[in-house]
Amino acid sequence: MKDWMIMVAVFGGIAVLVTVVVLADRARRKKIAEALAALGFEQHTKPDDLEKDSAFALLGPSWADLRTAGKGVKWTARGEVDGRPVVLVEHQYTTGSGKSRQTHVHVVAATPAPPAWPDVRLTREGLFDKLGAVFGSKDFTVEDENFNKRWKVKTTNEDFALLVLTPQVQAWSMNLDQSTMIRIGPGAITVARRGALAADSVVGLIRRCAELANLLPVELEAWETA
Repeated sequence: MKDWMIMVAVFGGIAVLVTVVVLADRARRKKIAEALAALGFEQHTKPDDLEKDSAFALLGPSWADLRTAGKGVKWTARGEVDGRPVVLVEHQYTTGSGKSRQTHVHVVAATPAPPAWPDVRLTREGLFDKLGAVFGSKDFTVEDENFNKRWKVKTTNEDFALLVLTPQVQAWSMNLDQSTMIRIGPGAITVARRGALAADSVVGLIRRCAELANLLPVELEAWETA
């Protein structure tokens, strides 16, 4: 009898926990919808396959490594900030199975860029990156050592990366959240974060994307014909 009561208590506790998590996520999504509406964005909470593929394509080839591509899009939003059209995508996919199963969530904000631009990617320096540097592994660097310590830069064209990473862009990037990633490449300027975001973080991501685009030198537009 006591074992039966314990099992009931355990399953009851799990049910309560699941309910709390579901309600919290619904509240988060409601706040996101309200924040996007206040910003003048049109959100597609249940996008069809056409909208999923269309929005994902606007992220550009730099995000082709996200597994399941358009199928992984959970919701989208489109609008304009500071004169820049911005598309926002929440993407999700899973890896592993059983106890090793893991869900990967990315929220990506993108604004258009010339299709001929090379690829420049900024991610936070991790432990393995620092260890690699000790053993001679080299990434693209700039003169600012504080920037080099914080960011790992990968690029397909170092000349283009030098033009992108102006002192103003470097200074701006130093205030970004730990989970932020930047990918500038063919067709899109993107700012992204890992994990499900709260409403204020979603709005912040949109604004960061427009800020970055407006910080880039206008001369970069000529790269398309260079």
